[in-house]
Amino acid sequence: EFPLVAIKSKTWSSSKPSLLVTGGVHGYETSGVQGAIQFLFSMINNNSDFCYEYDYSKIFNILVVPCVSPWGYERIERWNAQAVDPNRSFNRNGCHD
Repeated sequence: EFPLVAIKSKTWSSSKPSLLVTGGVHGYETSGVQGAIQFLFSMINNNSDFCYEYDYSKIFNILVVPCVSPWGYERIERWNAQAVDPNRSFNRNGCHD
């Protein structure tokens, strides 16, 4: 019902360390979504007003997921549609236990 959106740097390389920026892990924490979006815009525009005077994608792979729980964000809920707390469910396989 609500798609999960992720944006990755164009210069992705297995030789660089990766940086994950997330927001909206809990739906009622709306400022994180806005912060992740502002981070994206600052990286795109090299906006020094947001303290990013350097293009960090030169040294990091950057993956931004502005809203980890879009269902929770739309409903202002901590949990996702499966009643899972996304903050407690990050794991190597990408799914909850």
